[in-house]
Order: sequence, then structure tokens, then C-alpha cells
Amino acid sequence: MKDIPAQVIYKCIHDPDYRKTWDDRMIEGFLIEQIDECNDIGYYSVAMPFIISNRDWVNRRSWWHNPEMTEFIIFNFSHKHPLVPEKSGFVRAWSYKSGYYMKTTEKGTMFYYFGWNSWNGWIPAWCVNKATKTMVGGVIDSLMKQSAAYEEWKSKNKPEDRPWLRLNDWQRKEKEEYDAKHAGDKKEEETKEEEKK
Repeated sequence: MKDIPAQVIYKCIHDPDYRKTWDDRMIEGFLIEQIDECNDIGYYSVAMPFIISNRDWVNRRSWWHNPEMTEFIIFNFSHKHPLVPEKSGFVRAWSYKSGYYMKTTEKGTMFYYFGWNSWNGWIPAWCVNKATKTMVGGVIDSLMKQSAAYEEWKSKNKPEDRPWLRLNDWQRKEKEEYDAKHAGDKKEEETKEEEKK
């Protein structure tokens, strides 16, 4: 993907309020429990196509990014939680593992998505394949289109609320080591900028 930094796509995927602008299949999504700086448990429900019953998930989500903020990983797997039992009108689906990998490159952003899910309930195989292809493809296309507008939108919508950018202890240590290692490079760049003026 050209012209969209990996960091922006990462933020778009994480931000539950902005997700409503690009995920038109989402019915509801909310945080159930914040485990630590890089792990949470959340609820997500979607409107299914055709005559298929709507699905919902309770997933544990984990994430990581490098100190340079150029490489990002988000992955999920289903997790039972006493605060969110199965509810009427939805079939509780199960994610064995799903996630995203994003990396900024010279040509733009390298982006991967994978999903290993059980939709549960009774659905013909052809219908599962069709629905998965249609839904995932449509959601990813929409994510790419809406990513460009994210930073401007976020500046007006709870700009300080970005828990997915917090660092845990080992990430802080990584960042400190990275900053110390590249302090000379930064000073050299600043000197060059001053000389240009």
C-alpha cells in the first residue's frame, strides 16, 4: 500500500470509535477488560450477509510495535469471559487465531491479514467461503480508503486517548536503547538542517 504509513493503519485498526467509519459490518465493539499495556479482552459483533445469523466474538488481543514505530503486530484469539455470556440474536463464533502484520518500507506499507475462525452454527461450506471472501475483502478495502483521513479525525476526537501506543516495561527498555543508539544520528540531522538555513 502506497502513501499510507504502517503506523496510521495500526492506529485505525485499534481505534474502536474510528472503526465505525471503515468497518460497515460491525454492529458493536467494546473493551471488556484491559489486562496490561499490550493485552486486552474485547467484544465484537458483525452483521452477516444473506440469511445467515449475525455473529459475535469475545477475543483476547495482543499487540507489539518496534521502537522506531515502523513495524506492528496485532493478533487475537477467542476467550471466554464471565461479563459477556452468549446472547440472543447472535451465534458466538470462535477465533483460533487471527491478526495483522504491518511494516513501513521504501515503497509504502507491507500489510498482511490472516484469520482462522470457526463461524459455528450451521452454515453450508460454500456460504462460509463466499461470506468470508466478501466480508474480509470489503473490510480491508474500506480500511485502506479511510486510513488517510484518520489523523485529522483523531485530532478532533479524543486525541489523547491512544492506549495502543503505550509501552510496557520491556518495550520502554527497547526504546531507551534505540534512542541512545541513534542519539548521534538525530544530532547530525539537526546540524545539517541548521546548516541549510
